[in-house]
This record gives sequence, C-alpha cells and structure tokens, in this order.
Amino acid sequence: MPMSSLPRKTRLYLTAGLVFAAVLTFAVYLPSLNNGFVDWDDSAYVYANANIRSLGPAFWKYALTAVTVGNWQPLTVVSYAIDYSIWGLNPFGYHLVNSILHAMNAALAGVVAALLFSINARKGAREKVQAGEGTDKGLLYASVVTSLVFGLHPVRVESVAWVSERKDVLCGFFYLLSVISYLRYARSARGTGLYAASFGFFILALLSKPMAVSLPLVLVVLDIYLERPVKLKTVVLEKVPFLALSALFALITVRAQGQAVITADLVPMKTRLVTGAGSFVFYLYKTFWPADLVPYYPLVPANVLSLEFAGALAFLVAVTVFSIIVFKKTRGILCLWLFYIVTLLPVSGFVQVGKQAAADRYAYLPGLAPILLVALGAGYLVNKHGRRTLLPAAVLSAVAVAAVLSVLTVRQTGVWKDTVTLWSREIESYPIVLAYLNRGVEYYRLGRFKEAAGDFTVLVESGGPAPELAESYRYRGLAYQRMDKNSLAIGDLSESIRLNPANPAAYNDRGNSYAETGYYKNAVEDLQTAIRLDPGNHIFYYNIGIAYLKAGERDLGLSNI
Repeated sequence: MPMSSLPRKTRLYLTAGLVFAAVLTFAVYLPSLNNGFVDWDDSAYVYANANIRSLGPAFWKYALTAVTVGNWQPLTVVSYAIDYSIWGLNPFGYHLVNSILHAMNAALAGVVAALLFSINARKGAREKVQAGEGTDKGLLYASVVTSLVFGLHPVRVESVAWVSERKDVLCGFFYLLSVISYLRYARSARGTGLYAASFGFFILALLSKPMAVSLPLVLVVLDIYLERPVKLKTVVLEKVPFLALSALFALITVRAQGQAVITADLVPMKTRLVTGAGSFVFYLYKTFWPADLVPYYPLVPANVLSLEFAGALAFLVAVTVFSIIVFKKTRGILCLWLFYIVTLLPVSGFVQVGKQAAADRYAYLPGLAPILLVALGAGYLVNKHGRRTLLPAAVLSAVAVAAVLSVLTVRQTGVWKDTVTLWSREIESYPIVLAYLNRGVEYYRLGRFKEAAGDFTVLVESGGPAPELAESYRYRGLAYQRMDKNSLAIGDLSESIRLNPANPAAYNDRGNSYAETGYYKNAVEDLQTAIRLDPGNHIFYYNIGIAYLKAGERDLGLSNI
C-alpha cells in the first residue's frame, strides 16, 4: 500500500508527528551546542586541520585523496570545510550541524517505519485505511514512536555530540533516504527515477562513511519483506550496481585502514570470534538498557570455550531459529533481525580495526532495527485491540519512554563537553592507559600541571611498553618543569631518554631543565643531541641559543637564535 493512498488527515497527522519528533530531538541536544572540541580525532578532522580552511583547488584535491584517521570520507571532509567557512573554529556551529542532521534522521526513521507498516498491512486493513478508518492509528503510533526513540536514545549521543562523528549522522541521512527511495521504487509502477535516487543517495552515503557498504544486502532484505517475486531483471540485476560500488568502497576502505587493522598476532582469532558474536548481543542490551555508556570499551582477551561465547552463540541461534519459525506468520521479525546483523557486521570485530571491543557509534544505524521491531509490533497491537482499549496506555508508555530517554541523553551529552570530562568518564568505568594519557595531556595544555603529573604518575606506576612508558615519564617531567621542580623533571626526562634514546623532544626538554638549574654544559650537550636527531626543528636552535646566553656565550647564543 503506497503512502499516497493514506487518507489526507492521516498524512497530515504523520507529518506533524514526525516534525514534532525531530524538533524534540533537536531540543534535547541543545545542551551539546555548548560543548567544545575534544582531543580525540577532532584535531585531525577540524581544529588542527589546515586543509579545511579554504575551498580552493588544493582543498578539493585533499578532500578527494586524503585518508584521515584511517578513513577516506570526502563528503564528510567537505562538510567540515563548509562549516569552517561559516563558523571558523567555533565548535558551536559543528555541533549545531550534527544536531540538525540527527533530528532529520529521526524524522526519516519514522518515514521508514510508516512505509514498512503500510506495506505490511493486510488486504482487509488496506481497504479500511483507504476508506479513512482502521490502521491509520497504528501507523501513526509506530512511525512517531520509531522517530522519537531513535532520536532520543542515548546510544546515539556519541554519533551526535562528538564532532568527529559527523560521518555517522551524514551517512545515516543519505542511507535512510536511499532506503526510503528504494521502498517507494519497489512498490511503484513508475520507479525508474526512484531507483536512480536510491542509487544516488547510496553513493553519497558511501562518500560520508564506508560503513554504508551494507546497503545492497539491506535492499535484498527489503525484497524479502516486500515479498517481491525473484526475477532476473528486477530483483537480481538491479542490485548489481549497488554490489559493485560496495565492493569498490570495501577495497578502498581496507587500503585506507591498513595501519589501523589489528593483525592476528596482536588480537587472535579466538578473541575476534568471541568479540564478534558478543557484539550482536551487546548492542541489543545497550538498546534496551542504555546504562554505563562510555566512550571506549576496551578489548580484552577471550576464549571460545567461555560461557560468554556460548551464551552469545545460543542467543544468536535462538533468535534466528525463532524468526524462521514465525516467518510465514510475520516476516518482519526475520527481516529486521537480518537488517540488524547485516548493518552491524562490518564493525562487529571479526575484522578488528583499533583496540576497542565496541563503540556506541557503531550502533547508530543497526540500532534502528530493534526500535522498528518494537514500534511496528506496538502499532500492530494498537490496530488489533482498538483505540479505546490499548491506545491510551500505549501513548502514555511512549511518553514515559521518551521522557526517560531524554533525561539520559541530556546527561550523556555532558560526557562530551570537553576532553577532561570525556576521559574522566572513561576512567570511572575503565581506568585504561589511553584515558589517563589523553586527560593528562589536556591537563598540561590547560596549565593544570599538578593534575597532569598525577595522571602521568598513574601511568608510570602501571608500567607498560617502553615507548608508552617513555612518553609518560616525559610528560610528567614537563609538568614538573612547569611547576619549577626541575630536579624532578630531570629525573623523569632522563628515564624517558633511557627508555627511548631516539626521541629528540626528550633531549630538548631535559636540556631546558638543565639550563634552568644552571647546568649549562649538560644543557648544551642535550640540545646538540636534539638538533642532531632532528636538524630541521628551529625550536631546538632557539633553545640552545638561550642556553648559550645563560652560560655567557653571547656570540654562540645570538648565532643560534
């Protein structure tokens, strides 16, 4: 049943409901507009990225060729450059665009729900709807609830409140438009333009984030849902351009993420199997119980003989078998389950990119599947039991859920307020090296040297690989240096040099501390070593000039400065 066949009043109510959901979603994210950038990829994408500060020919070459943080995503890069041309480096504008995109995505999710609900209406129900009665209440309920829950759910916060995840909301926008266009095309007798639109939006989604490679398989799932006859010309050949483009972008992504992909010697296959199977359970759990959300879920060693792996496999098998059993009665459960599996598969952990076990941002689109399942089911029950018996309770339940999700989302947006807040939240749940390192560096940048030294003390005492430990000693030494505790600084910087004798910055830093304490000969020796290791660094020459001047070597000092 095409949407255009719905009664005019139903279409007006649907539009009003989805606009309301989008506006409420945007309103809930208003606090995030006061957030700043965070020192986690935001520098590479925006505030330290000089390439986005012009829209000239050099920028377009950069946008089309650059790999940023292991990703090739030219449309996302272009969006940042447009932002910079409007807002400069004011984070308000970047957060504003993310929030607007997410609000629109919430409305589009509701459109998808309306299309799926109307398509699944039985013949008798269709006749009632076309007569202006019956299933419109269920459709409205399913659509608006989908839009509200998708928009207000706190698991979406990472994708919206983190400037670096512009790629999620931008890709989601075009991905959903492609799905909507395809659903309309598949049910239309005049669908050539809609097919072209679906393919065009797919290209834009891929250019925003390569995770969109899952779309061709999602279209196959939609064919199953629509009960389209399997014909070579329609169902099969029409997918070829989508599949070819997915294959091309998958190859580009593998090449772009080459350095970020973790090899089997670092993360063995048994760990990947457990993590991959567990991820499908993990994101469902977070959808229905969105507590203890953190920026980084660390990867831990796992065993295929563990209860965790056995439980995850049992759950996956049970849901799949149940979906197949009830398929003849309701194909929606299997189709939404397949949608969830297909969209999550690229980031499930079987191919390990980075050292995280999971990330809230990975569930941005896959998380739509369980929301649709619950909302469409509730809409069906509203129709079946009538507006007088179930609808009031269903509406009150939706209001309560929306209120709770709104509170949780506002609270979660605060986690992304700034770098210190972000990594402090991580340390509360997972006191990992990355969190202390990033927070310590930010403390140092903010001039909070005592707190910076505290974080690096934790890292020094926890040990670890020599290169990481060397940096911890170096940063703590710098903090001591800025606190005028140069004897402590020299001790830490000496240990940093012992652990990593090829780091010119450590020699420069120790040389500065020696110069401050009157050991000018030692200072000159360290700074000469720094220059030998990095002869192109003009700061080292300036520092050795200052050391010479303090030592009374005026000519040598001036010649280097």
